[in-house]
Amino acid sequence: MNSKIKIGGVVFEVPAGSSASEQAQDDSRQRIASKPETPEALEETPYIYRPNDGFQSAVDEARAIASISSDQKPWVIKTWFILFVIGPLVYGQLFALALAQHRHGWDWVRAIAGANVLILPIWTLYYNIWRRRVKKEALPALTIFLFALTLACAAIVLLAKSDAPAVVSDAAVVEQLRSSGSDLSKPHSIEFYLYFPTESKAQWAARRLEYQGFHAAVSPPEAGIPEWRLLATRIMQPDPKELADLRAMLDDLAGSQGGVYDGWEAAIVR
Repeated sequence: MNSKIKIGGVVFEVPAGSSASEQAQDDSRQRIASKPETPEALEETPYIYRPNDGFQSAVDEARAIASISSDQKPWVIKTWFILFVIGPLVYGQLFALALAQHRHGWDWVRAIAGANVLILPIWTLYYNIWRRRVKKEALPALTIFLFALTLACAAIVLLAKSDAPAVVSDAAVVEQLRSSGSDLSKPHSIEFYLYFPTESKAQWAARRLEYQGFHAAVSPPEAGIPEWRLLATRIMQPDPKELADLRAMLDDLAGSQGGVYDGWEAAIVR
């Protein structure tokens, strides 16, 4: 007797005794699906380190520290500690020193403290991760000390008095020119004053300014002024925004040689 097999919406008639007929009879038997009691473990997605991503670098370092364990070789544990705990702290302190290198007095201290307000909490996190992985315990005493040190740095930033003298804004000086009757639409001969501890540093800055279109003249120290004076002159309209940009540039130029920028002045043009 022929058998019938239904595949989808099509019915096939299979001759009796053929292999297809036997397979159809086998397929007609009831099948019971079995399910394991323990689910199969999912394959863990490997973590991808992105060293060129500035926002991801801190997460990468924390993941690297968390990959260490107490059963690894002592030299591996020490290497991880140097690279991912001591290394970031040293790098952060070098950054803080670089940030404060052209400042003096309390301004220097405030720059160091301000950088540490950001550095110390992150470093405390790194250290505690490493400590928990290696020693299987936290170190609350050091954590409390670092928290107190961070608060002390924040207090220095907020409460320390700045040593920098009050600076009259460029817009205020331009307004003084206007109120004195100067025509701001006409070019003015504006003189910028910079002071340096040595002649060589003043001459170095003068060459840089001449390359940027200034007329620069260096004068030796005078009575009551121990620094070398650099007088840089430029013909320009007294625009407050452009003068503010020049102030930032001249501040950086003078600071790079241990000098100071002392503002500008201009004669009235009618």
